[in-house]
Amino acid sequence: MTPKIESAILFTPGRASYRTQANPEAPFELHLTQASERRATVASQLFVANPHFYERAVFAGGTPAVSEGWRDDQMPPDDQREAYFMARPLKRRLREMDWPEEQIDQTVLTQGDSNNSIGDVRLSIERGLIDPDELDRNRRLGIRVVAGAAHSIRFKEIFSKALDINPDRITRVRMCDVYGRPKTQFHPGESRQKAISKEFAGIALTRLALSRVRPGNLDDLRDAEERLNRWVSSVHHK
Repeated sequence: MTPKIESAILFTPGRASYRTQANPEAPFELHLTQASERRATVASQLFVANPHFYERAVFAGGTPAVSEGWRDDQMPPDDQREAYFMARPLKRRLREMDWPEEQIDQTVLTQGDSNNSIGDVRLSIERGLIDPDELDRNRRLGIRVVAGAAHSIRFKEIFSKALDINPDRITRVRMCDVYGRPKTQFHPGESRQKAISKEFAGIALTRLALSRVRPGNLDDLRDAEERLNRWVSSVHHK
C-alpha cells in the first residue's frame, strides 16, 4: 500500500519554445509557446495557493535545439531558456508576498540545459534539484507534474525509472496543454492536430528509449536521453 502523500515537489517541464531574430546582426531570442506560458501560470497559482504542501518548485527545460537542428551560435544565453522564463511568474508572486530573496532562490529551482523529457528529469536529479535519497527517506513525499494528460505519461514513466519509486507517488495536476505553434521566420508553424500526433509519437519513442534503463541508474538514463536525441535528430535531418 502506498503511503498517503503529505507533501510534494512541483515539477514543471517546458512544453515548447521558439526563436526569433530582429535582424541578421541581432542575437537570437527565445520565446515560450502558449503551452509553456500556461504551465508557468498554473505552477505559480498552485504553489501560491498551497505553499506548505510544496517542498519546492522545479522548472526544467532548455530549447528545442536538437529536434530543430539549431547551431551553437543560434542558442540563447544560459539564463534565457525555457526553465528560467517559466519560473518568473512564481518568483514574481512570491516577491509580492514578501518572501526573502534567499528563500525564493532556495525554493524555486531551475535547470535550462535539457532538450528532451528524459533530459529534463536526468539533469534535475544530477544537479540536486530532485534528490533520490530524500524521496527514499520520506515515503510521503511525492512529485506533481505540471503538464497535460498526454505529456504527463512520459514523465511518470521517466521518473519511475530514474528514481525507482512507486509510480503512485508521481501525479499530475489537472490541466490541459495547448497544442500548436505559431509561424515564425524560422519555423513554418504547427497545427494542433500535427502537434498532438507528435505528442503520441514522442510517448512511443520515449518508452522505447527507456526500455534498457535499469531502475535508478542515471548512466542508463543518460544513454536513453542520447538515443532519443539521435532518433529525433535523424528525423529532423531527413
